[in-house]
Amino acid sequence: MTRTAPVLDVANLTVTIVGGVNVVIESVQVVVSATPVMTLTLTNASIALNFAKPGADTIKFGGTLSLPANFSPNDATADVNVGGVTDALTLNAKGLGINGTDSIGIRIDSKAGVVSTHQAKFGVLLKKGSFAATLASVGLDNANEKAQTVVVSFSINLNGTTYGEDRRMSYTAKKGKSGAAK
Repeated sequence: MTRTAPVLDVANLTVTIVGGVNVVIESVQVVVSATPVMTLTLTNASIALNFAKPGADTIKFGGTLSLPANFSPNDATADVNVGGVTDALTLNAKGLGINGTDSIGIRIDSKAGVVSTHQAKFGVLLKKGSFAATLASVGLDNANEKAQTVVVSFSINLNGTTYGEDRRMSYTAKKGKSGAAK
């Protein structure tokens, strides 16, 4: 499946919910990209935030993506974006990329060195980061939360082709301590 947005634009959307005596106003920034987005199928995704200790946050996700025929992993760039948290990794000939404590691995099937179109398994690990401030914009905030539903965008741009999925996650947090989304 391919999703395509016709124009590049950024819009600020404000939603007002009125219920009895309560009024909730939320604003969100919506980014529309002119780049086609291929399906990224997540089989697992987790985010762990440590509000008490900077540099101790972790994002981990994996699944499958459709690699094109003749894809060459050697020196391919993999730009990862999770709810605005980004990292750029360069793959080696085996489909592995490491940048500090962050890593990506893509299982590439080939016969006699030739890659045919196939669903490739992948895994991404971003660790020892300070992601909380960025992820607060998607609802992963430093507050007391219990099983709050949030939607987090996961994407990988692999040599100019973007694969993405918006994932509904359950978020639980203790203010000043930690938060976890699964």
